[in-house]
Amino acid sequence: MRPLIASMTPSDTSSMDELECQLIRIWEAVLRKQGIGIRDSFWDLGGHSFIALRMVRRIEKVLGKTVPIATLLQVSTIEELAKLLRNSGWSPTWSSLVAIQPRGSRPPFFCVHGIGGMIIGFRDLARHLGVEQPMYGLQAQGVDGNRPALARVEEMASHYLREIRTVQPRGPYYLGGLSFGGWVAYEMAQQLRAQGEEVGFLGLFDTYTSNWSKRSLMLKLLRLPPRQSLAHVYKRTRRYLGESKINIEALFLPRPLKQVRKALHAASDAYVPQPYLGKITFFRSREKSVRNSDDPKSGWGKLAGGELEICDVPGDHNVIFAEPQVAVLAQRLKISLEKAQEKSFLHAKSISSG
Repeated sequence: MRPLIASMTPSDTSSMDELECQLIRIWEAVLRKQGIGIRDSFWDLGGHSFIALRMVRRIEKVLGKTVPIATLLQVSTIEELAKLLRNSGWSPTWSSLVAIQPRGSRPPFFCVHGIGGMIIGFRDLARHLGVEQPMYGLQAQGVDGNRPALARVEEMASHYLREIRTVQPRGPYYLGGLSFGGWVAYEMAQQLRAQGEEVGFLGLFDTYTSNWSKRSLMLKLLRLPPRQSLAHVYKRTRRYLGESKINIEALFLPRPLKQVRKALHAASDAYVPQPYLGKITFFRSREKSVRNSDDPKSGWGKLAGGELEICDVPGDHNVIFAEPQVAVLAQRLKISLEKAQEKSFLHAKSISSG
């Protein structure tokens, strides 16, 4: 297996042009690593969404080139990125729909962004689903700073369905969403069913069924038994300390991403969901928050008009899409998707033979 950071021999450096040398300097500064080779993967070097954000901003500042952050999902090495930037016919295009892993023989799985609007954190989930399961991410309009952020869940759902139909004109559709994105996927499923389309799968990843103010959460915490409330405070404190770096980084997001977050929060507050008559598969973090700690169905019992399947996954709300928890999540999602795809296939077969 190739080492994570490739050693750079004289033959390596002599064959590089100025653009590749500039990109190496940028990557080494942002990733805080030395000796990066042109074939090293950004992700293997420890890249994640916040580092990717700093990377594309530094490239724009130093080289005057705009690289959409989602480009790093398809172009992950300096060699590939330099080739892209040298292409005079290439210009950055933007779409809410991003092919994270477009190859494979199975029907595609479409997953909606969380409250941050970006989908670059879906990469590990797609990788663990395997080469036969295509996966597309849906990123929020406005993250590029050139388009207004959508402020209604219904509007987002309609927009994302238009984009999905560019690669899959007809159902059955296999949908999912992370946290806030679960509401958008839920509304997409509602709209598809209203249009007579089949929804083969609706997966919600730790999507809460209600918004809670800090005051209401505190009141609920105080009503818990003392031992349970103290345990919760301890866990939250330990978790907060571990996440403090990410929280600080979020304060320095570019203005477009802050505007997207604000719009998505407003959309979440305004959305009034109606009962859904199809099956819902709810992937719930095992370390529950105080808001759903006393409800075995995490609030979904009132909205699930059809079957509700709950799959517990290790970790808390903030880490289920991160290693190593995402490997378990992907395995359980893969099983659920394959069952749903087989069911849709048999249903279509029975209709055609009947």
